[in-house]
Amino acid sequence: MKPAAEPAATNHFATASLLLCSGAAIAQLALGVLAWPWLVALLVPGALIGISRGPRHGGPWRFVLGLLLQTAACWLAWREVGALEHPSLLAGALLPPLAFTLCRRGAAEASLALFLAFCTLLVGAILGSSSPWSQ
Repeated sequence: MKPAAEPAATNHFATASLLLCSGAAIAQLALGVLAWPWLVALLVPGALIGISRGPRHGGPWRFVLGLLLQTAACWLAWREVGALEHPSLLAGALLPPLAFTLCRRGAAEASLALFLAFCTLLVGAILGSSSPWSQ
């Protein structure tokens, strides 16, 4: 027997909450932890792979495409503003999977995206940027 489907309003509320939490976490990093070119370079490739259509397990082509996109974006950000500072590397490791899970937005990815957003928010708070809510 299949479990009952959630009402559309509940699903919309959960999606809005997830996007709000993730937006707050990314805003926390944008306030001084990561420069804008690095923020874009770490978010956009994962988001592009996340919204790409095709099978859930796309095989090696999706991995290779993601690797090439991420490498090119990081190279452009490095040329634009220089290398990431050592404390910012942890945030840089969390952003690509966060962008991927947010754009994929499957039932299985929702809790992972919320966890990654929470971790990203904590990294931003630990690294000393001000609150995104006070801006």
